[in-house]
Amino acid sequence: EDKGSEIFITNILLLPVYQNTGIGAAIIKNIMQRAANRKIPISLTVLRPNKAKDFYERLGFKVVSEDGTRFYMRWS
Repeated sequence: EDKGSEIFITNILLLPVYQNTGIGAAIIKNIMQRAANRKIPISLTVLRPNKAKDFYERLGFKVVSEDGTRFYMRWS
């Protein structure tokens, strides 16, 4: 979701057969390149039990806040 001053990733869902194949990383890296070209950050949320948090951290996203159910992450 392009909000003008940032890109917000709402959902990226891959069937289990396609997970850990590099498809998700390729999608996110493409979004990161577009954000870098425009010099804007990317934000997203991850539910606490979701292992995707580690995936996003490996790509350089940082937790900027959290609540009882999710982590709020940002890349810039």
